[in-house]
Amino acid sequence: MAHIPFTAEDDANLKGMARFARFAAVAAIATGVLQMITQSVGALLSPAPAANLGGPLCTGAVGVLVAGLLGFFLFRVAKAVDLVVNTDDADQLHLVESLRALQGYFMVKGVIYILGVLVFCACFTAVVFFGAAALSMVGR
Repeated sequence: MAHIPFTAEDDANLKGMARFARFAAVAAIATGVLQMITQSVGALLSPAPAANLGGPLCTGAVGVLVAGLLGFFLFRVAKAVDLVVNTDDADQLHLVESLRALQGYFMVKGVIYILGVLVFCACFTAVVFFGAAALSMVGR
């Protein structure tokens, strides 16, 4: 694989992309950790902390895991784009690697969004069903 010639503007854009991908990765991981901490502190400050700690820890751990996975993909993107800009060999392979990492990132985000929509639909259906059942019982 050979070097792909980029203009100075293209190099600057790629460097900016790598820098932003790195920033977004750190931000994703940091927000996942902060979310877990705030959920745990909220559970610890509740009237019955021992009984309320399991849920926030589990959801916080899932949040940190997802944020870590997204951050991992973004770090891979940043590394591959840096290699495209800073090396003179195998630019095409590095570009393919960055696109594969972006594919993984968007796959995880897509699955999260689809799960969110499914959970919303299930909750909405349950509220409508149980609300209708409760309203039908009121008139009796």
